Amino acid sequence: MFSRLPLLLILGLSLAGCGSHLPACKTAAVTVAPPSAGCLALRGDSLLVVRMRDTGRISVPGGSAYPGETAACTAQRETQEETGLLLKPGPLVAEFDTGFHLLHCTSSDPHPEPASGFNWEVERAYWLPLAEFEQVRWRFPGQGAELRPLVESLLEKAGMASRTTR
Repeated sequence: MFSRLPLLLILGLSLAGCGSHLPACKTAAVTVAPPSAGCLALRGDSLLVVRMRDTGRISVPGGSAYPGETAACTAQRETQEETGLLLKPGPLVAEFDTGFHLLHCTSSDPHPEPASGFNWEVERAYWLPLAEFEQVRWRFPGQGAELRPLVESLLEKAGMASRTTR
């Protein structure tokens, strides 16, 4: 019992503070209330990703919506919970067959650095270069292949054509 006490104490304290540090969502970029949403955020030709603690697999930050929560607010909240970054949700980039809404999110900071280690689901948050998409184990089958054209499209729109080849 005593060996579990520190773990239970840490878990209890972290859950007690869940959400208390998050600012109120003030965005109205997308008004639909989907089951889940996340951010597709870029820094140069790198995508913001999280490595899941339980599987070691990679995904974009995101997660389940609270009842009635908009896609934009879910994406912003989940991304901040998982990466420590407060990003501004923008337009819907993709809606997947699971109902997951992926929004293009941006930062006012030109060099945003994610934090790691404070979220029980996420082992690490970092910027994954497009050139390394095929080298990681994605959380969902085909996820990297679905994300690559979305990232490349956003890079083209920003005038930063991908410097990598497939």
